[in-house]
Amino acid sequence: MSSSIADLSGIALATNYNWSFTTEDGTWGTAELIETDGGGSTYSPQIAFDGSGNAIAVWDQEDAAGIHNIWASRFE
Repeated sequence: MSSSIADLSGIALATNYNWSFTTEDGTWGTAELIETDGGGSTYSPQIAFDGSGNAIAVWDQEDAAGIHNIWASRFE
């Protein structure tokens, strides 16, 4: 990573930083739908992993009445 990258406050990295990662077994699994009810448009999907590799997906979904709701799915 370049030290020209800054946080939201504009503070740049002090030095260059390199990092890498691999998936658990080194390969990606088959893609899966995380929402299947077809309830409406979805916005701002986010996925995070805990230290054990469990994932949680969170997103904003508009229902049939036009109301936005926050949804989440957890994967172990």
